[in-house]
Amino acid sequence: MNDLVSIIVPVYNADRTFGDLIQCLFKQSYDEIEYVFVDDGSTNECMAILSEMIDRFPQRKDYVRVIHHGVNKGIASSRRTGVQAAKGTYIQFADSDDMLDYDMVSYMHELICNYHADIAVCGYSREMMTHTNEQLSGVCLMEPYQCMKDALFGGSNALLWNKMIRRQLFLDNELYAPEGMSNYEDLNLIYKAFFFAESVVICTNKFYHWRVNLSSVSHNYSKKVVSQAPMLVTSINQMESFFDNNRITDSELVEGMIHYEKRVMIDLALYGNLTFLENNRSLFHRVNLNSILHSQGFIWYANLIALSFKYRLYPILWFLRFLRK
Repeated sequence: MNDLVSIIVPVYNADRTFGDLIQCLFKQSYDEIEYVFVDDGSTNECMAILSEMIDRFPQRKDYVRVIHHGVNKGIASSRRTGVQAAKGTYIQFADSDDMLDYDMVSYMHELICNYHADIAVCGYSREMMTHTNEQLSGVCLMEPYQCMKDALFGGSNALLWNKMIRRQLFLDNELYAPEGMSNYEDLNLIYKAFFFAESVVICTNKFYHWRVNLSSVSHNYSKKVVSQAPMLVTSINQMESFFDNNRITDSELVEGMIHYEKRVMIDLALYGNLTFLENNRSLFHRVNLNSILHSQGFIWYANLIALSFKYRLYPILWFLRFLRK
C-alpha cells in the first residue's frame, strides 16, 4: 500500500546546507511523498535555494507545498502549520540543516505497515550520511508507555525527526507544542503522541543524520532560554494539566514529568533574566529545587545552580554561566 507521507520542514534563514536536505528529500525511493516547507519569516536566500532545487527535480514539483509565515513564529508554530496543512496518512519531520538516507521514508513506512503501528522510530547519527542501503535490522515493538517515559527523562525518544507518526493522532488529540516554543518543543509534542499511540515499532537503523550546526537554535541556547522563559513555564503548566486531565498517576511517568520540570528550572536558573526568575520564584519552590540536589542524572554544576538560585547567590550563577559558555 502506497500511503501518502507528508514531510514537514520548518525553514528559518537556513544556510547553504539546506540544499543538501532538499536533495535527500527529493531523492527518496518512496514516491508518494508530499513536501510541506514552512517558511517562518526567513530573510535570507533559503527560499531561492528551495526554488532552485525544485527546478532540478521537476518530477517532485507537483508534490511540493510552500507556506509562508509573515513573521518568525518559532519552530513549534511552523510544525503546527505544517501538520494542519498536511494531507498524508503519515507525517515525518526534518530540520533544514540535517540529512537522511534516500530509503528512510520507504523503510519507515514498511515498518509502520508491517507492524500496524501508530509510530515508527529509527536510529540517528551525528555524522555524515553514507547511504549504505542496509536492510532493516534490530526491529522490535515497544510499549508506548516505555517510550513516553524515555522521552520525559530526556532519552532519544524525546526527538521528533527520527519518527513517522500517523496523522490521525494529531487530528484526534491536538498533538502540538505550545505556540512560539523553540526549546524542548520536540518533547512537548512527542510525549503526548506516545500517550495516545496504541503501538510503537522501533528499529536500530540510523536513517537520520543530525548535522551539528553551531549557529543553529540548539547552539544559541542561552539566548533562546532567556527569550523563551515565559513559554517554558507555560510548557510546565500545560504538562501538569495534561497529566491531571488524563488521570496519569503512574509513578514512573510522574517522576518523568518532574524530571522535565527540573531540567527546565535548571536552565532558567542558569540563563534566565533575574527579574523573571524572582517573579516566578514560587514555581521554583513548587518544583522543589532541594530535590534536584539528590537527583541522579544531574551533574555537579546543575546542583550548584539550584543551590545558588535557592539562596540568591547570584555571583555564583554569573560564574557558572561563564563556565558554560
